[in-house]
Amino acid sequence: TGNDLFSHLEERMSIGKVLNSATQVPHLVVDTAGFISATRLENLAQKYYTVPEVIKEVRDSKARQFLENFPYEIITRDPSEEALKIVIAFSKQTGDFATLS
Repeated sequence: TGNDLFSHLEERMSIGKVLNSATQVPHLVVDTAGFISATRLENLAQKYYTVPEVIKEVRDSKARQFLENFPYEIITRDPSEEALKIVIAFSKQTGDFATLS
């Protein structure tokens, strides 16, 4: 059900857990802030994803260099309508909706 999915997402999506963990997560979605802040993301995941809009938003020369020198492939994908609905609903439950771009 939807609530089961949200519980699973809450458990799996905590970046704090990822950053403090010695094990990699299978997939990590990186937003603009992750690149602009040059967050140390190496070795956190097996695969890294973002959307094309995030790549376009990274304009600062330091952040652009960080993005261009990222040691792993960054897979860009457009999310499906269903995925967007799930993320929007989840972000409203966590209070993050207002900060999403």
